[in-house]
Amino acid sequence: MDKIIKVRNLYKVYKMGEELIYALRNVNLDIYKNETISLLGTSGSGKSTLLNLLAGLEKPTKGKVEIGGIEVSSLNEKQITKFRQKNIGFIFQSYNLISSMTALENVEFSLMLKGVDKETRIKRSIKILNDVGLGKRLNHKPNEMSGGQQQRVSIARALIDNPKIVFADEPTGNLDSKTSREILNLIMNLTKEHNQTMILVTHDDEIAKYGHRTIYLKDGSIENIE
Repeated sequence: MDKIIKVRNLYKVYKMGEELIYALRNVNLDIYKNETISLLGTSGSGKSTLLNLLAGLEKPTKGKVEIGGIEVSSLNEKQITKFRQKNIGFIFQSYNLISSMTALENVEFSLMLKGVDKETRIKRSIKILNDVGLGKRLNHKPNEMSGGQQQRVSIARALIDNPKIVFADEPTGNLDSKTSREILNLIMNLTKEHNQTMILVTHDDEIAKYGHRTIYLKDGSIENIE
């Protein structure tokens, strides 16, 4: 299998007064194309910090992150923003939808930022909203939808431009167990269908089982890989 992400000797250290806080310590990891990886750990284990470094949202104190042969940890802000727009999709726990926009407008907006023409934006947005089961909710605003429906909109928005890598940070954290299973199965089916790599952050052992491999993090280090 081809490696899509390489992590080498990765550290993230924060300074609080005279004290150094090690959020990540010497993390080394390879992630393969079309693979789903679960980052599992308790609060403070370093899983969200690792996701942020993998996605280029933060820069490491030491070490490097390569995606598709590009060392993203060395890119400047303009370069990494362009790289994320082209290669990465995000699904968050809090949905992060724009409350004044409809489901269709929320999904369409991400394509508008990339300069896609209106006719193409609408056509593609309607298709993916149908794919996530929201064909009848196109003109509903977030406050007119359930939590599960809002998360489906955020999934559609994340996957609309077929990114190579999808980062899902506690994507079912605000949902009940039944809806969580539905959302996770939906994400897994869509990412598999589009041959995408997914990084799933969770503190839940049951959710972690959706991944091909589980990376156990503790105190900023990889404790085990299953």
